Amino acid sequence: TLEELQDSYFNLDSFVQDIFGQRLYRGLAKNISQGSTSGVFASYLAGATSGATSASGTAISYADIVALWNSLDPAYEANATWTMPSSVRGALIGVVDTLGRPIFIPSPSSGAFDTLLGRPVVLDQNLANIALSSKSLAFGDFKAGYTLRNVGQFQIARDPYTYLVSNGAVAFIGYGRGGSFSTDAGTHPIKYLTQKSS
Repeated sequence: TLEELQDSYFNLDSFVQDIFGQRLYRGLAKNISQGSTSGVFASYLAGATSGATSASGTAISYADIVALWNSLDPAYEANATWTMPSSVRGALIGVVDTLGRPIFIPSPSSGAFDTLLGRPVVLDQNLANIALSSKSLAFGDFKAGYTLRNVGQFQIARDPYTYLVSNGAVAFIGYGRGGSFSTDAGTHPIKYLTQKSS
């Protein structure tokens, strides 16, 4: 309302724009991870292939991670990234290699637990948790296997007219265009770990 805009101690315009941006990018992250019902966004897992099956349906071991890594074409290793939800990262923090060393090494310069076996980790809260038959861990070159298309910048318009007379209010309208698709040319640059089904 106009009263809120006039009486607010802080800049409501900036606040609304920040909230719009957060909501947009959370929705975009979900579309990238899971795909959209309209089909405009494809899930990055839709073009990925299973690289390994875990030994357990309810845990991920060091051997499972190594098997997933080894399933990826070496041509994609230099640009490979891990994706997982924070619940999987939490489960993996206690995992050690065959020499008893933790596979997650905290990085004091760039953030705790941001790499796994030397490759970056990106948290995707829309991926499944560890469970029977789930896909909760992916590894690969996402630039080679997935294309995200943005048409210009996301825009937020302030409309002081539409609701002014009827509600004494100002409207904020957000608008953006985009889409995504798999670009796997048959060499499978993105692999995921399939949890054992039983």
